Amino acid sequence: MANRPSPLGFDEIRDAVRRAPPLPSLGHLRETLRILTEAEEVSVSRLADQVRLDPALTVRLLRHVRSAGFGQGGALRLEDAILMVGARTLRELALLSPVVADMRRLAGPETPGIAGFWLHSSSVAVLTRFLLGASRGSDDDLDYIAGLVHDIGWLVIRSVFPAHLAVLEVLLTRGSPMPAEHLEQSVLGATHSMVGAWYLAGQEADELLVRSALLHGMPECSGRHAKALAAVQVADQFAAQQGGGFFADPPANAIGAWREASGWRLLFPEGREIECEIAKDRLEKNAPRLLGLAGVIS
Repeated sequence: MANRPSPLGFDEIRDAVRRAPPLPSLGHLRETLRILTEAEEVSVSRLADQVRLDPALTVRLLRHVRSAGFGQGGALRLEDAILMVGARTLRELALLSPVVADMRRLAGPETPGIAGFWLHSSSVAVLTRFLLGASRGSDDDLDYIAGLVHDIGWLVIRSVFPAHLAVLEVLLTRGSPMPAEHLEQSVLGATHSMVGAWYLAGQEADELLVRSALLHGMPECSGRHAKALAAVQVADQFAAQQGGGFFADPPANAIGAWREASGWRLLFPEGREIECEIAKDRLEKNAPRLLGLAGVIS
């Protein structure tokens, strides 16, 4: 490929990553979550007043409610929408909204090559939460955000290394016998997972989010976050198979191959076969609804 940029060293990449636009919302997620949890004790009208202060959150909340089949055929009051979705969903949307806004600023202008990123990221977020619920997993609300930011390294590469991204986009879209992570290292000098983890660590993001960027393909290596990242891994593969992927995702394997992922065995270990089959059936049955919801909130 003519004028192909040379791969860079780790130090050079990390120095450049530090100059990428920040995600200020990440540093406040735990505090925001605490405030939102305490806010469940206040009246719906006061919650509505807080929601109105965030236009993007208001839009996502109302779109979420309408996508679920509520409030059709007439005006929908914000107070009614809050009652319909419940406290848990409202927290998730309130956490997600500023992070998505920051990620869009990091990404810069929309292009066809990155367009699928938003649907993929929101799909993985929604599916992560669904899988953890089905497997009696973690109740940490940030699991939702871990699914959202698992591929953030691609946005950082787009922002800081556009020439390298252009080469990777061509090679990954065309298909290559080389494993994707080896291809990324041969072109850039590091994988998108490494870039994402370096970036999030520099943003002082929660440990779960840093590990999600780095280890979403190897949840068994993520220690106390293994269950959450197992859900991210399975959600990542399932979303791609269902058409919710983007150019950087490997081609979808055989139908149901996500059940062979190491994360599926972490979510449903030996001895929970009945629960495993129920979760599989529920996931496949609810896939259109979940991916539709992802499209609404992305």
